[in-house]
Amino acid sequence: MGGGGEGQHQQSEEVLSIRFVEGLVLMPSDSEERKRVPLFSGLLRYFPNALVAVARRSQEGNDQHHPGTELHWDKAKSSDSADALLRHLVEGELDALAWRALETLERAILNGYRPASFHDREEP
Repeated sequence: MGGGGEGQHQQSEEVLSIRFVEGLVLMPSDSEERKRVPLFSGLLRYFPNALVAVARRSQEGNDQHHPGTELHWDKAKSSDSADALLRHLVEGELDALAWRALETLERAILNGYRPASFHDREEP
């Protein structure tokens, strides 16, 4: 990793100040409940290679649709999620399929869908 220069400090602050889409945060505010959301041990450790592949796909899509700009999700460019998801499945583009599946879930959550695992706790 490199030294602890000014750039590294700034990057750490960016990571700590993640802005969630539309201001919706499903992370519980209760400290005991937060422990039941294992982002590292239940996501990153389970699927490190898949997450790297999806992150690369995000960058490739950004480079294709918005070359030279900061990585961002342009929702206007991805309005055919169901068709694209199935197309990527048929074409065997599993990284793109995973990206579309995450996109579909994120949009659904933003529109009021709550996964079954959320029914046993209060709304955010």
